[in-house]
Amino acid sequence: MLHGCGVGNTTCFSEFYDLHIYCGPLLDQAGNVVGVVTAKLNAVKMAKYTGDIPQNVNFALKASLVRDMLEVKDIDYETASSKKELKTVDIFDKAKKFTVLVECLQ
Repeated sequence: MLHGCGVGNTTCFSEFYDLHIYCGPLLDQAGNVVGVVTAKLNAVKMAKYTGDIPQNVNFALKASLVRDMLEVKDIDYETASSKKELKTVDIFDKAKKFTVLVECLQ
């Protein structure tokens, strides 16, 4: 059975994505956080359903929802302009400064 979800005109199917494994910043062309990745499409399940192997499909919370959560918890954050486009390697270098690996050992 497929479970539809989404906001506005978006649709996703909970049978086809993994919620508990993938999480991290969604960055724009300037290396600014514009959302938080919360799930990755399960390509194997989707391939069985569609006959095609999808690549690089993730799901993320919009930055406005993240800001709302930070404000409710009274957590400070900064905003920045997204006018300057960076090379991928420069975005990576910028992201390394505020991204850490968190592992659950249980």
